[in-house]
Amino acid sequence: MMEYTSDFLEAVYVAKTENLFLGYGNPNGKILIIDMEQNYSSSEILDSEKYYEDLLKNRTEINQNNADSWLKNIGRDWAANWNLEDESKKIGHQTPFNYFSKQKNSRETGAEETSIEMNLLNACLQYQKIYENIFLDGKKQDYMNFEKEIFITYMNDLPSNKAFNYTNLNRLKQEFIDLRQEFFSLRFFRNFSVVILATDSYPHKYNFDIQKTFLSHWCACWQPEKHVNSWWHRYKYFRSEKSNFHTSAFNPPISDNLVESLGKEIKFFFENGYYEC
Repeated sequence: MMEYTSDFLEAVYVAKTENLFLGYGNPNGKILIIDMEQNYSSSEILDSEKYYEDLLKNRTEINQNNADSWLKNIGRDWAANWNLEDESKKIGHQTPFNYFSKQKNSRETGAEETSIEMNLLNACLQYQKIYENIFLDGKKQDYMNFEKEIFITYMNDLPSNKAFNYTNLNRLKQEFIDLRQEFFSLRFFRNFSVVILATDSYPHKYNFDIQKTFLSHWCACWQPEKHVNSWWHRYKYFRSEKSNFHTSAFNPPISDNLVESLGKEIKFFFENGYYEC
């Protein structure tokens, strides 16, 4: 039996009616990760009118399918069984609750390094490491199971190639990030004990106000020497010890010490109820 809170039901309704992407994972988990966007490679000519028509069509399909799948889960109180000994058999079918969970926890795949599949796998491996470091004392699992405690969504819900810098594409990103900034102000997103925004320069580039959205204020930062792509800034919620972290993106050349540092900070918080600094 799965308990879906009224705050989550509100988020599902808003996502469905306003055509916004909700997310994957456990809505009752302890950590929310907001990544940059899902990858998508259109077969249309880049930066053409048909290219943008295809991106928008794909966005609508993904967003509506995600919301509809959550509605089906809610209708039958469905939840993944995370306690089966054989992790590869713990899910009978894929839903947004367990979207990544049949993926092996390794980089052994036939996908090319620059492909959509490899980009997704690289991000998931970092989500999994964070989960293992915080909840399993670093013990590696055979299959992805980070969704047991983590909910994944995106700052920009227009799936695209983040390396492209077309004027029209950036305009659309700004439009959808503006919508999502309001979406993230819902209680469902603010209720997570920890929020990780693995969004690199997106908040600055697209005017996403972290402090206003999550009712928080900047309080600490971390960056090791010689690792320009590994850093985090921590924001503390007003009237609460809850916090969010704005970090460099979870894709190469990310360094392991970023994930280790985040895991150490968050694990300490869950065990002690506060941060050391």
